[in-house]
Amino acid sequence: QAEAMLAVAGSEVMIRRMMVPQMSAAELAEAVKWQLKDELPFAVQDAVVDVQVIGPVWDKDVKKLDVVAAAASREFLQRQIELAEQAGFKILGVVPAHLALWRALASASPDKHAGTVAVMELGATQTHVAIFQDGHLRVARDLPIGSGHLTQAMVGIAASGGGQATMDLAKAEQIKCQYGILAEDAAGSTEDGFPLAQLSALMRSILDSLLTELARLFDFYKVHLHEGGVGRLVMCGGGARLKHLPEFLQEGLGLPIEVCDPVAQLPASTGSALAQEEGSRLGFQMSGVDLNPVAWFIVKN
Repeated sequence: QAEAMLAVAGSEVMIRRMMVPQMSAAELAEAVKWQLKDELPFAVQDAVVDVQVIGPVWDKDVKKLDVVAAAASREFLQRQIELAEQAGFKILGVVPAHLALWRALASASPDKHAGTVAVMELGATQTHVAIFQDGHLRVARDLPIGSGHLTQAMVGIAASGGGQATMDLAKAEQIKCQYGILAEDAAGSTEDGFPLAQLSALMRSILDSLLTELARLFDFYKVHLHEGGVGRLVMCGGGARLKHLPEFLQEGLGLPIEVCDPVAQLPASTGSALAQEEGSRLGFQMSGVDLNPVAWFIVKN
């Protein structure tokens, strides 16, 4: 039976950096659970909470603990674990996807930890974003925008030139992969007669929403945490391969954009097999990555 770790994210998972009073390790998880209760999107009684202590910190002359807390719905975790076990895996533990993303980046670029870095994975239905300062998690959010929304936005438009063709989901996905992010002044049509200007306008409405959400998150980090702004954005996963997306984000956010290539330092045979993996999955598969520090929500059989 293959052993596995699960990366989880979404509306039923929360991860927060916070300060709490000094207390014993035995008291910490329960205390954090109740401190988070007003933010949880599910009943606090149903929450599974795990905490990692970063270290002591002073807050207005009071010594406290700087911690990263993760919480998830017990029902959600049980459902994910059951699905994995039905597929033949023995689950060793569950970790927030945001931390798995960082492990992938840290393994691929060990010399680029310094400063404030935002890591982004554009998935099909949502985008995972985490901000790290000198390797420590500061903010983590899941944005309700994914590459699938770009595809869906194009479905149903009609071809020009009097043709009867309309865009279906498969054709929209094909065009997205072929052209990537179209310029605002795109001219002409696809080979099937779909006007590029119209496709560009439809995609840009989704992309503008993504830019707005990212800018809002980065502003929150800078203003509310009283720290310097994000220095660069690193893109991971399948969405990072979308043509012209890095350039679009760089122009819109005014930040340097890097595309994470975690397989670059692996042996050729291994790298080829993993080249299409999402960043969060690859965070577990990278050789030499110690999973124990992020093995949260440990399953006890």
